[in-house]
Amino acid sequence: MDVREQEGKELARCLHDDFGQMIAAIQLKVMLSRQLCQEHRCNEAMAAIDEVHGMTGGLIDAVREQLRKLRHGHLETVGLVEAIRALIGDWRHSTGINIIFSKHGFDGAISESSETVLYRVVQESLTNIVRHANANHVEVELQRTGDQIRLEISDNGCGFDLDAMPAGMGLVGMRERVQAMDGLFQIFSEPGKGTTVICQLSTGQK
Repeated sequence: MDVREQEGKELARCLHDDFGQMIAAIQLKVMLSRQLCQEHRCNEAMAAIDEVHGMTGGLIDAVREQLRKLRHGHLETVGLVEAIRALIGDWRHSTGINIIFSKHGFDGAISESSETVLYRVVQESLTNIVRHANANHVEVELQRTGDQIRLEISDNGCGFDLDAMPAGMGLVGMRERVQAMDGLFQIFSEPGKGTTVICQLSTGQK
């Protein structure tokens, strides 16, 4: 399965499972709120409405996250470096985190599949940092040596125990994407010492 086909299946799963379940839960909660209002149980109805408000906020955040993921389509027009710059600018603006991007020996001549995987690793890593790391400084470095590209993303956040890796961080998906390209994927982290993600791929160009 190529990268685009895999991503299409992931998007379909997200739309059907995640968004579908969230919308169904909101519908049920709205119906409950209506019933409580009809029964003049105002305090319970207000509590249910507050829950609906929180659930819709979560749905909006989830939709925005998927839109961020879909925006990688401009890779085809601007290339990996500019796409990463745009992504970092978006995160920097929305979170206030100081994110530094640097590149070395990089001319942009890499395969489309390698570009997509590298972009996804940056995207997922930044998402994890914002959600879990409580960091205020992040460095993203892209380096090319011969036909190999090395991506390193490090933060000064809270870190975590690798033997008790938190769920919901998308690390398995990142590893699978990279390994499907015969690449190297490593994570280094300790509680209180931040996290570093390293990805190395072939450029796919000779």
